[in-house]
Amino acid sequence: MSNSTTMLYKAPGPHEIHGGHFDYTIVEDDQVEATLAAGWYLTTTEAKDAHQAALQDAADNAPPTRDELKRKADELNLQYPGNISTERLAAMVDAALKA
Repeated sequence: MSNSTTMLYKAPGPHEIHGGHFDYTIVEDDQVEATLAAGWYLTTTEAKDAHQAALQDAADNAPPTRDELKRKADELNLQYPGNISTERLAAMVDAALKA
């Protein structure tokens, strides 16, 4: 009796498949659930969507850029020297927003 296997995908990866770049692995069917739990996906679409969601989460949770801090400081009418460090500017904006 032969065991069945399933191909699973992860994005990004070195292989061009279905118009994207993916990694793939082939596992015995009794290992599919564990491999899915480890971050692999049944389809390239699922792998691509998961990768895009992870990128979006990272962007959403990234600290504000210096330009964003300057815009917010200007909106709050905060006075700050042009050579202020990003960290000090962030602290000023944060303090003003908490006030």
